[in-house]
Amino acid sequence: MKNNNIQDERVTAQKRKITSEAFLLVMIFLIGSILVKQFVYDASFSEYAIEFIAFFGASLYLTIRNIFVGNNLFPDDNQEKKKSIIVNSLVTGITITAVTAFLHFKELGNSDGIIITLVSAFVISTLVSFVLYFCLNILNKRRIAKLENRFDDEIKKV
Repeated sequence: MKNNNIQDERVTAQKRKITSEAFLLVMIFLIGSILVKQFVYDASFSEYAIEFIAFFGASLYLTIRNIFVGNNLFPDDNQEKKKSIIVNSLVTGITITAVTAFLHFKELGNSDGIIITLVSAFVISTLVSFVLYFCLNILNKRRIAKLENRFDDEIKKV
């Protein structure tokens, strides 16, 4: 026998919000675990491979799934979209540079080569992340346009 309990939309929305917050916490703990094992404990990749696969697999799944269903990954406003892509690229560049600084400071100490390494890490990581975010934006816009066209065609048929 089926249980046909009707739930209030507010209760369902609240449960989904709580689940989303819990997922965010799990993702933060996963990336924290990866970073601690890699940089603090100098663990080999095999010791944190499961966390790595889980974190990046879930991130990739979320991105692909949101694009597939037509959810906009970036703000609707063009100015805000450009600002969001630039800010995300800069944050990614700064994060990668900070990790690189931590690794090389530990290995090289206060040598002059670390400045060149950090500047090049920042520039390259910022540019690569900008290109990736830009491509994601294009894919996202194309998918949204395709879905809108399909729904418009279905409405015209009715």
